[in-house]
Amino acid sequence: MKTKQKFESANMLWVYKFQNDDADFFVQLKGDNAEKPLPVKIPNSIGIVVNPDVLDETYFYYLMLAVWQSKYYQNFIKGSVIKYITHHDISKVLIQFANLPKFFLTTIFI
Repeated sequence: MKTKQKFESANMLWVYKFQNDDADFFVQLKGDNAEKPLPVKIPNSIGIVVNPDVLDETYFYYLMLAVWQSKYYQNFIKGSVIKYITHHDISKVLIQFANLPKFFLTTIFI
């Protein structure tokens, strides 16, 4: 059973955060499938924990899957030999794809 995550920092409520331990799902950071959401951890992936008080983790997983399938992230991919995406770029893609205010999808790195 997952422990209740702390999502408040500096009087802000976080929608999600990057964390490798006890994550709801993972996002691949390197390779041709960069930014693909995954149910299990693989090398070169980062975990995402969703705040259940703000957003359903299944909904957020499928939002990430829609972003990946639409190839909306292509402008943010870096690297010529090994393609990769950064944590910051993942947040920027979600903000633009979902057309949400910047304060809605803010992240915290742990």
